[in-house]
Amino acid sequence: MSRRIARDAAMRLIYAWEMGGEADLTANDDALDYPSINPNDKQYIQQVVSGIQQSCAQLDAEIEAFSNGWKKERIAKVDLSILRLALYEMLYREDVPESSAINEAVELAKKYGSDKSAKFVNGVLGGISRQRNQKQENQVESICGD
Repeated sequence: MSRRIARDAAMRLIYAWEMGGEADLTANDDALDYPSINPNDKQYIQQVVSGIQQSCAQLDAEIEAFSNGWKKERIAKVDLSILRLALYEMLYREDVPESSAINEAVELAKKYGSDKSAKFVNGVLGGISRQRNQKQENQVESICGD
């Protein structure tokens, strides 16, 4: 299984959890249509889903801050699930380049979201990414004394 398929499965579990269901990989194997998930991908999915559940409040606050006045409750559940996954990868997964997290989120939004989802997801994540990059540049400047 590729990381793209594992990410898709993780997003679907996050969405199921958001809708009030189970976010347990073993309980949802058949529902996800991925009965042959390899151990590495299963570990990734479990870590990501668990991490999102634990840091959900922080992720949602960041998402709301960059959603141009949209409260979490107004964001489509699919889009919110995609945003949480990508932002979690950006903040906590060193094995996922930020640009890959954003690109994969846009692809998931095209697949599962509305006509406007990809643009919305890209805008929110792009804003967060620009802010993170600016903070890193400012830190480097303050360390170097420029």
